[in-house]
Amino acid sequence: MAPPDARFASRIRQIAQAAAWRAASLKQRTEDPDFAWEPVTGSAGMTLSYELRPDGNRPGPKDAWDGSTAS
Repeated sequence: MAPPDARFASRIRQIAQAAAWRAASLKQRTEDPDFAWEPVTGSAGMTLSYELRPDGNRPGPKDAWDGSTAS
């Protein structure tokens, strides 16, 4: 297997930051009684990058996926 490229860590940090921003935004919005979240159209069949899947080549620590619904 090829080692991660030089930008791998940066991509993961960017994904983590975007997820944190989205989580914070959704948490704030849940206080609004008129708020309703709708998934992005067509996202139901989306798959994670091989770098992020629990069964991928570089899944990270085994316990990182405990309770995960990723597939």
